[in-house]
Amino acid sequence: MEERYEYLLDRYFSRKISPDEKREMDTLLTKDPVFADVFGFQQKVAAAVISNERAQLKAILQKEESKPSGGSGWTIWTKTLLAVAAAIVVIAVAMPALAPYFQDKTGAESAIAFTRYPNEFASAGDNTSDNLLQRASNAYQAGNFPEAAALFGQITPPNPAYSFYQAVSWVGAANYASAIPALESIANSNNPDYSASARYYLALSHYLSGNVAAAQAAAAQYLQTTARPGDEKMRAAAQQMAQ
Repeated sequence: MEERYEYLLDRYFSRKISPDEKREMDTLLTKDPVFADVFGFQQKVAAAVISNERAQLKAILQKEESKPSGGSGWTIWTKTLLAVAAAIVVIAVAMPALAPYFQDKTGAESAIAFTRYPNEFASAGDNTSDNLLQRASNAYQAGNFPEAAALFGQITPPNPAYSFYQAVSWVGAANYASAIPALESIANSNNPDYSASARYYLALSHYLSGNVAAAQAAAAQYLQTTARPGDEKMRAAAQQMAQ
């Protein structure tokens, strides 16, 4: 089974994955947390490599190396430096295929990667507060997106803002299987505050998960929404994805 997992990851990152293989991979992402963890890790490495974020790449590798090993053979494989090396090799091999998706028409490098939506809860409480909203905000601000997603989902009563930030956190955590349906729901809700931005992150989720056609469609729909101050970078990325 480990060989199958490695095969699917290689096919995905080299942009050679077939529709049937993509469906198999999507199923694994929802049912196999270890596979989802490996995929999310390699997505983060890929984004750091493509955008030349050396400090981010170093932090990702150090965090992965510090994780305790144990469990099944596949789990052990994911926690070794060999896995890190394999991830980088796969990404390096895939770079020629990925390059057209990360360049503008002049040929200049222009990486399309996850960018955190502005944190409107940064002042939800004092820094020592133990309330869920403050903890979710702190995790989001620190880039701990898996924890942020979990915490935003626990806040009661729920509201559109918490749902939106939970979905964005899932994108940041490379958990596209959870992010995509949540963002679709928000995008279709016609919420004046979040539906347009949700459509952007929906396009980004499709793009980063390898579904370029769906990303193009969602990006085109986002670009039809009214532009707002502060979303210039999002609209520029959407224009690239819509091409």
